[in-house]
Amino acid sequence: MTLSVRSIRSIATRHNYTEIGCNETSRVISFQGGRNGSTRINVYYTTGTVGTCINHPHRGKSQLFRRNQSLDDIEAIFANPRVHTGEGYYTRESISQCWKNGNELVRDSARRWALLGSGTGLVKNEREARTIAEICTTWDDLHWYRDEIPNLEETHFKCGSRGALMIMLCEVVRETVGEFRVCHFTDSEKYQNGEISKHEVNDEMPHNHQCRNLVPFLQDHQDDVRYIKIKFMSLRKAIRIELAQWFLGRDDAGKRFTDIDFLVIKTPYSQALTDAHIEYGESMYPKTADMCNHCGVIYNRRD
Repeated sequence: MTLSVRSIRSIATRHNYTEIGCNETSRVISFQGGRNGSTRINVYYTTGTVGTCINHPHRGKSQLFRRNQSLDDIEAIFANPRVHTGEGYYTRESISQCWKNGNELVRDSARRWALLGSGTGLVKNEREARTIAEICTTWDDLHWYRDEIPNLEETHFKCGSRGALMIMLCEVVRETVGEFRVCHFTDSEKYQNGEISKHEVNDEMPHNHQCRNLVPFLQDHQDDVRYIKIKFMSLRKAIRIELAQWFLGRDDAGKRFTDIDFLVIKTPYSQALTDAHIEYGESMYPKTADMCNHCGVIYNRRD
């Protein structure tokens, strides 16, 4: 389904919302309005996915997304962004890893991918959405308790959990695309442009060292790591690639899986997802939180 951008803009204008962005790559148009400009509405106009974020000064942020919305549905959302409050609004008062709806707690990574996977058209059905949520939830449960700050310097088992998950992720990528390399995306660009030689590319594999925490972690969580891999391999190739690139970049900022010639492995959804991830962070995270908008973690938290 593709919605008329002109009609969406007309709806927003009728309800006194101001357009704050339109990204033709991720096919999303964003508006801000409501009391004191506290509400942001993102409309993915080729899929009908609508994401709403309301920033309450005392209760924190509330988040909702709905798939397959018609223009009439969108009119109702702009008229009353809380129209679905009882059905699916998730709130978060801090930058911990979880959003809350009643007694239900959902990892931020799972909420992020539920919205962006649907909005960009990468995710085609509920099974795929549910599988991605299971991967994100299990992965983050191995790193942090649900009330903890998502700081990559403070994961459980230190580099043990990160190393085991990266080893598993590399297995997924190898079984998906064959032989590959890992490097920073800027090295990939420089090599493709002839600015550096192949020998100057830093292609060290993630967590390619002996960690004393790896064995204890696997003794406790080998089944969990195996579960994540099984879930990964049940997904379509494009989803595996995009999810793997995101987890790698989250664990080691700027790193990407590439082919043997250091060309970043991409899908038709890659650029749209990159833009959508950044837009998600800009709308969902406090500017003072030192969080990566693209990945939703803190790499080196300042006290």
